[in-house]
Amino acid sequence: NNSNNNNNKEKIEGPRVLLAGPPDCGKSSLAKILTAYAVKLGRTPLLVDLDASQNMLSVPGTLAACPMGAEGVRAEGFGTCS
Repeated sequence: NNSNNNNNKEKIEGPRVLLAGPPDCGKSSLAKILTAYAVKLGRTPLLVDLDASQNMLSVPGTLAACPMGAEGVRAEGFGTCS
């Protein structure tokens, strides 16, 4: 029975991380490092940018969420999601 096989498979989920702290303490830099590491491990992390004063994923003044893959993680930094 296929439904029994699906129920028996172990779901592997990565950790959920929330970065909080004072301004200019490296939260965005750490988020980029952790995201790049997860992509190198073959995962597709969901990066949620709740800092409306910066533009890590979108234009300033907005909130954004984007699944990140190898095309979204570059040596130059993150671009906008497409």
